[in-house]
Amino acid sequence: WRMPLVTHQQAASGSVQGNHTISSSSSSSQEVDHWLRPDLIRLQYMPELSATGSMPGRAGSSSSSNGTEKHARVTHRVKHHLHKEKNWNAFVYQNELYFSQSFDPHVVIKPHPNGTCTKAHETESPVLRTLPAKPKGNTQAVLLPAAVTGEVEDVYMGIVHVEVNRSYTNYFYKMQAQPPFRITAISSPIPLVPGQHPRVPAWKHISFPMSLQLLEETQQLMVGYGSGDQASRVLLMGLEDALKSFGGRD
Repeated sequence: WRMPLVTHQQAASGSVQGNHTISSSSSSSQEVDHWLRPDLIRLQYMPELSATGSMPGRAGSSSSSNGTEKHARVTHRVKHHLHKEKNWNAFVYQNELYFSQSFDPHVVIKPHPNGTCTKAHETESPVLRTLPAKPKGNTQAVLLPAAVTGEVEDVYMGIVHVEVNRSYTNYFYKMQAQPPFRITAISSPIPLVPGQHPRVPAWKHISFPMSLQLLEETQQLMVGYGSGDQASRVLLMGLEDALKSFGGRD
């Protein structure tokens, strides 16, 4: 959470020192970026800045083959070193967008229009520790109203996957419908049709859900997924069957 942060726009306009973006123009004027604060997360950030406080390749103001890099090359190297994350599960609460960034602990972050995210909540997820590997995200989480499920209260349901020996297994999870959005239950494996990766034969058991939708009119869940990274499939599962898949794992 304390990494120095940078966006592509900042990298193209100059170097970063402390909380300032320094322009590469001859005026040498400084603009304070008020979004570079320790409580903010950039969607992309540079771990190397934590040690030096400046861009890689920025040794000084003079130009030499062993000193300061050319501007275009600095931009290229910055992009090369950017740390990127994936497998975040989105969900909407009170018309606001949130992401589950990780699942154990369950870290919920809130995005902002300028490309930053702030950590909103963090809770432990002991129910996920029965899984054979660390879970990662797949789909958005959808709200299941108590009036539809017949349960005591509203819940969110999403999908996570684990990878063991180059095989993916996918699971539904339940999450509280209000802050702090604790994960409360995990299902048995979702019955998806796996496939072999077309270019990497060692990956023989691949199924990756990418969408989840509640069909209230038919009391079904629709899971859109890729099989073997080459075929698109849809699973229609009765909502009652999906809820039964949690069994005694709540």
